[in-house]
Amino acid sequence: MPQPATPAEPLLLSVAIGQCGPQPWERSGGGHRLVEWLRPALAESPVDLVVLSELATTPFFSVSTDRSWLTGGEALDGEQVAAVGRLAAELGAHVLLPFAERDPRSGVLYNSVALLGPDGEPVAGSLCSGPHAGEEVFTYRKVHLSENRNVSPGVHEKYFFKAGDGFVVFDTPFGRLAPLVCYDRSFPESWRTVRAAGARLVAVATATSRPERVALLQRELSVAAVHNGVFVLSACKAGEESAGPNGESVCYSGGSAVVSPFGEATAEASAARGAEVLRCHIDLGTFDDYDRTYHFFRDRRPDTYASG
Repeated sequence: MPQPATPAEPLLLSVAIGQCGPQPWERSGGGHRLVEWLRPALAESPVDLVVLSELATTPFFSVSTDRSWLTGGEALDGEQVAAVGRLAAELGAHVLLPFAERDPRSGVLYNSVALLGPDGEPVAGSLCSGPHAGEEVFTYRKVHLSENRNVSPGVHEKYFFKAGDGFVVFDTPFGRLAPLVCYDRSFPESWRTVRAAGARLVAVATATSRPERVALLQRELSVAAVHNGVFVLSACKAGEESAGPNGESVCYSGGSAVVSPFGEATAEASAARGAEVLRCHIDLGTFDDYDRTYHFFRDRRPDTYASG
């Protein structure tokens, strides 16, 4: 008689979501502070991938219009990025690091993400959209910048940053990975672009505080995960942080999570309490189950859709 099929061994990826807490209103030292917090939390057991929240090496300074930050940030080869790179090498892990990137050639500031490899060095990615699609790059630069002067203290990303001109995918030993940053998550085109480029792991680095945006966050991530058949690794800044020298402060949402391709939050961090490292394993075999269940990507009709 035929023997029953042996269940496949799970393809487990060890993930750590770094829900970063408040940073002091200082332009230097943030990478070193980040490493001091992360090292003991990540030393307990091996990890494959660490995902950190938006602008992890600085305060979220774009809640202000503090002009001193116009000359802030650092290049990819800067000391704060290097400090996190050394931690990646210690751990033998990939670390997705969001930071304020100063382009050394133009001096322009970007809200960026770098993927640091197990050797501590930046991993090369590829632009998968925009005018330079196909080019090798070492950072993803946030495409959708937020600007809101209707609330206090507001959001003023367009005051500080230039928008990126394309999405980026990185090839890793555990699959193709794409980073998105905060506001990017609210545009279906962001998700579909990186999924069409082969990404099945999407890391979303956020710093969210406005109540209406916090209320939508998990619903947006769940719907995007199901519609695109991806694991979502969401790292959300948490806790009360200074909003600049005027004495105001902002409380960030927390609630970092891992969301499966079926839209389920398989791991969640606490909301608003502050820094926390969320550890979990995700089964990459889930993609096979999803692909047998849902066929959204197969059944697309791009020839019938409006462009732009």
